[in-house]
Amino acid sequence: MPWGQFAALAWLLEKNGFYDLQASYSRDVSDSTFETTRVIRNGKHFKVENYAHAGPFELWIVQTGIQGVASWVEWKKITTQPECPKWDEPLGSQQQ
Repeated sequence: MPWGQFAALAWLLEKNGFYDLQASYSRDVSDSTFETTRVIRNGKHFKVENYAHAGPFELWIVQTGIQGVASWVEWKKITTQPECPKWDEPLGSQQQ
């Protein structure tokens, strides 16, 4: 993601009060969508859960902004190994 897109997203979260939102929003309905938005700022974790689109308009703006910049992200395919290559090394022997 280009730095400018990241900076704009950070500004969007701040401008729309994401860090002051409630931790959870819900409606008394069943069988609806459930979204969780998680952000780390200065090492502190923030999470807002939104069930049935019960959150405020500002949360919708943040979620829409995140979806908008997602196309700029370069996703890398993860690989798996049958076992950890460091498994047989004694504890504490890994170089740091």
